[in-house]
Amino acid sequence: MLGTFCQMIIESKNAGRTIAIIDTQYDGLMDACKIIEANANKIGLEVSVVAARDLLKQFSERQRPESGLPIVLNAVDFACLEMRAKYLIASLRDGMALKKEFILQTRSVYYYEQTSPLFGEEVENCFPSASLDISEAGKCLAFSRWTASVMHLMRVLESGINALAIHVEVNPKENWNSLLNDIEAKIRTIGKNESGKIDEKFAAEAATHLRFIKNAWRNYAMHAHETYDEERAFAIYENVKSFMRHLSTRLSE
Repeated sequence: MLGTFCQMIIESKNAGRTIAIIDTQYDGLMDACKIIEANANKIGLEVSVVAARDLLKQFSERQRPESGLPIVLNAVDFACLEMRAKYLIASLRDGMALKKEFILQTRSVYYYEQTSPLFGEEVENCFPSASLDISEAGKCLAFSRWTASVMHLMRVLESGINALAIHVEVNPKENWNSLLNDIEAKIRTIGKNESGKIDEKFAAEAATHLRFIKNAWRNYAMHAHETYDEERAFAIYENVKSFMRHLSTRLSE
């Protein structure tokens, strides 16, 4: 709209006449300044913020006629508003030239904006030490950084695996392969006669997740330069999410 306004000014100056703008157009120009100011501020275009505020001030200070009548701008008004409008447009063009823009797919916006905890409130409350890595894993998915996402998910697993180890009375170890084997062996000993049906069901579901996690961890740990594609990264993400949500029904840090 500001570009159209500048063109109107140029055409009117060339024709040697004043220009009349109806009040709705004038209000639209003021609204455009406000929108530009807000968005420029959001992305750090400080010069454009100041330029938008200055132009908005110039519009606001013009005397408004009665409602429905056009606003007539003379040659002095032309020069003043033209200079500021062109400066604002130039500042936006130059400022944006220094910025990098990323366009996210619809699905990716969910993983980036994270209006609520990605793994749910229960996991957030039960495993607070994993919150940052869960969030970062989601952001990496949003930007197609599949391997980086898996690295964060492995860190998330540390909280869950250690809590599960304590629950089944297995001493945590630095060697995850040994720890996972010990946990899996201990889970197999849990029967409904000893612990009741609830514990047996909880243990059985945890064991199912562990089998997937062992494979994911083995690949991650044994191949230092292992890379992951979209399919595998999302598969690991969903399984880690399901595992942590399952643990949060009974366990916490």
